[in-house]
Amino acid sequence: MEAKVFPLTCAPPLISPSLHVRVGTFHFFSKRPVGAVLRRSISKEEPLLEGMPKEYYDDEWQAQQREKSKELERLRQLEDEEEERKIEEYREIGLRLKGYPEEDVRKARKLVSSFIRAEEEVEELFRMICM
Repeated sequence: MEAKVFPLTCAPPLISPSLHVRVGTFHFFSKRPVGAVLRRSISKEEPLLEGMPKEYYDDEWQAQQREKSKELERLRQLEDEEEERKIEEYREIGLRLKGYPEEDVRKARKLVSSFIRAEEEVEELFRMICM
């Protein structure tokens, strides 16, 4: 097999640093609330899409959905942090158990797993009673 060598070259920048472009900003001031402006612009410019729920065009509903998404993301982050904390605890416990005899560790693991199963059974019974 033969290897071909390709020389690397640097391309010049797309915009010259000596070129200064002034960008103007546009400030929009309206007496109407933002939601009303959005709803008006949607009804004029965007045709109704078939199959889309009417909530799709409601700005307030979309804002509520965004808030719900933020809350769910926050809860997911908390769950991830809790899971990481538990993993670290298990690692620490595993390191502590290295100095003990293997038979004792095996018995302790069985005992702990029986506690976990019992806890799961209690939770299941509690759910059945509450429903």
